Amino acid sequence: HSVHKKALIISESSMMKDYDIGGWLKYMTDNYKTVTLSSIALEFNFNPTYFSSRFKALAHCQFSEKLLEIKLEKAKWLLLTSNLSVQEIIETIGFKEKSYFYRVFKKHYGITPLQYRKRNNKA
Repeated sequence: HSVHKKALIISESSMMKDYDIGGWLKYMTDNYKTVTLSSIALEFNFNPTYFSSRFKALAHCQFSEKLLEIKLEKAKWLLLTSNLSVQEIIETIGFKEKSYFYRVFKKHYGITPLQYRKRNNKA
């Protein structure tokens, strides 16, 4: 196809549920505010230690790294599609500390959340 989305929207993918990792990623995106390694392992009937190693083998990253990525993507989306303040976005996506959010956002994207909003907002 000549038109591709920049990122896979996991919750909209019909194929994902057919694979272990797909089901796990969908669960993570649907429950990103509250999901933990233990809670997802329990949901899918795994021992947390086994789930962690299985997740890493299939996702090629740690559970915590993937969850952070999902939260940051949600933050980017909210920055562009809502009028929520950064503080409201931080609370919405489940970050506990504002300074941590700013630090990881800037580390991943090279700019602050407000700079991201300003550069990418088409309004």
